[in-house]
Amino acid sequence: MPKLPLSCSADTTFLEPDLAKAWRTKTLDYIDIIELPEDELEAMEIPSGFYVVVKLKRSSQLQYLATKRDRDNPRLFKHLERLTRMLRKVCPTGTVTLHQNTSQKVNIATRR
Repeated sequence: MPKLPLSCSADTTFLEPDLAKAWRTKTLDYIDIIELPEDELEAMEIPSGFYVVVKLKRSSQLQYLATKRDRDNPRLFKHLERLTRMLRKVCPTGTVTLHQNTSQKVNIATRR
């Protein structure tokens, strides 16, 4: 799985229903899509890969979108189009920032 700036656990991951609820209750601060660096993509033998970082207004902690089956790793999307379609369905008017080809670590928490 991709290397992340922070370790994932059940406390630092978010599921799709949680994301939808945060959008509905207006507690969602922002959503970032991070493209994996090329060296990690090559190691995983996939052409592209993205994961989602969520920041809530009431928390200083970043959350990673994960699946119920694997709360210890971020959900990896291989297609940006499928990812954006899912985000449009879950939070239709949410603001999303895409970070492409991040060869260096992205310090998302301090950039806003």
